[in-house]
Amino acid sequence: MDTEEIRKLSALARLAVTDDELKGLSKDLNSILEYVSAIRSVSTEFPDQVTGDARGRVNIFRDDRDREESALYTEALLEEVPERDRDWVKVKKIIGGRE
Repeated sequence: MDTEEIRKLSALARLAVTDDELKGLSKDLNSILEYVSAIRSVSTEFPDQVTGDARGRVNIFRDDRDREESALYTEALLEEVPERDRDWVKVKKIIGGRE
């Protein structure tokens, strides 16, 4: 993009751009457009032998089942902490600042 195109674009976007900024913007926008062009040229068609075939796969880590009821063990866990404030665990302040 040349500076005239950037000037028109900035006017459409209602941006005030100085002549010094136009030079930098021209370089930056051209770099961005080159990058986008390079991304567009990358093929997104991968053969199954490269990516693997995910069809028919199952979750091998755990059985799919309903999650436990929310907060089922909260009270039991809070009873084990050294110090608490209602439903919150109190911990020592570790971030510096006024004490």
